[in-house]
Amino acid sequence: MKMKNDDISVFKSYLRRLLHDLMEIEKAKEKGDDKKADELLKNLIEDTKKGLED
Repeated sequence: MKMKNDDISVFKSYLRRLLHDLMEIEKAKEKGDDKKADELLKNLIEDTKKGLED
């Protein structure tokens, strides 16, 4: 199955957002802020679930 340019753009946008979120979680963990890291991770999971329901 070949992806269209629009599909690729949407996917790259998703990957950029995912990378940003993962980097924020990493920063929180490095600072020892487990509460913030857990909150960010929870939000990432919720957003991913919502995205799959669309």
